[in-house]
Amino acid sequence: MTLEQQTALIRAYIEQNFISQGMCADFAIHNPPVTDSKRRPLFT
Repeated sequence: MTLEQQTALIRAYIEQNFISQGMCADFAIHNPPVTDSKRRPLFT
């Protein structure tokens, strides 16, 4: 999933399951490891 798709999915889930019930919520999407053009990790 792209970052945009992940964000849209979690926002919809939070809205349907928490906000609509009067609750509040936050979320975090962690950055992926840094990789080169062949998706190999640059740091080990």
